[in-house]
Amino acid sequence: MNKSRKWLLDRSDLLAILALLISFASMWLSISELRIMREEANLLRSQQKASVWPYLDVTASFSLADPISLSYRVENKGVGPALIKKVRFLNNGEELSAADVSKLIVSVLEPLDSTSEEKRNIMTAMKDNIVLSSGEEMFLLRVEASGSKRNQKALATFFRSNTFSICYASIYGDHWEVEKGKTPIEVAECSGEPVFSTKKAKQRANGIR
Repeated sequence: MNKSRKWLLDRSDLLAILALLISFASMWLSISELRIMREEANLLRSQQKASVWPYLDVTASFSLADPISLSYRVENKGVGPALIKKVRFLNNGEELSAADVSKLIVSVLEPLDSTSEEKRNIMTAMKDNIVLSSGEEMFLLRVEASGSKRNQKALATFFRSNTFSICYASIYGDHWEVEKGKTPIEVAECSGEPVFSTKKAKQRANGIR
């Protein structure tokens, strides 16, 4: 009788252990399936982001031919629209408004008098909160002036000491910042200061606080 009870007790223990093992195996399978589903979801989201990834390229050109011409433009070389949140013009690291940019250019160029026949053209397009579609480009600044030595020197100095900083976003809310001749850098948002050419940025790069 005692032997029969012992056998029944041992078999119950085995069944309990087997049930526990099955439970652990089911839990492991569930965790594995959850991990695979999460990885597939992340992969799908990455593919979706890549399919609408914007890539802005800021370029500048300067010609000494008469008339002298200077221009900055931005082009979306990515595959998705770029939501331009902030356009900044930086003069030696200091931000200027569009009106101040025009005033600065006028101040360094040769003055015009009433008898001058020079055709001078200054156009700025520093617009925030606009969309630049894939393959679309936009001029940020265009200047044309006579090819006098003063104008050549003034615009050459202007060209070396100034740049544009653009912060933009994808339709998924990822943000980047870009400047002339530089690769876009991913940033958290567009409300902070420019990451490239401000005086503070240069001081950080040089280890100065």
